[in-house]
Amino acid sequence: MAREGGWVHEKVLGPLFAAAIVFAVFLPDYIPRMPCPFRALTHLPCMTCGSTRAGLALGRFEFVEALRMNPLMTVVLVGVGVYVFHAALVFAGLSRSWSLPPSSPRTRWAGRAVLLLIAVNWGYLVAVGR
Repeated sequence: MAREGGWVHEKVLGPLFAAAIVFAVFLPDYIPRMPCPFRALTHLPCMTCGSTRAGLALGRFEFVEALRMNPLMTVVLVGVGVYVFHAALVFAGLSRSWSLPPSSPRTRWAGRAVLLLIAVNWGYLVAVGR
């Protein structure tokens, strides 16, 4: 059972992420494409360069192409899909809400790991010239 009372993130983020997935899969031509201001200024790819193209490739079930465009964002977008599935299970009463204590050693370690992954991903994007 999901916890009662308070703000349960699955009730808000789950439907928003689900709508974004449906939009990307069924209406990809309506996703705005605009030039990257960071790239225009520095001539380097930004940390999220290729994210839109990776999401569109995932919408076409082209996983290798999505990984080539932006590996970290591909993993994040697949994770969002898993989260949407989890949120649906919470709505149906088949799963419990996820939560971590805000300042546990695990969350501090995870934050550092995320920063390292972002740096490695950005290095990949710069190296391949995305």
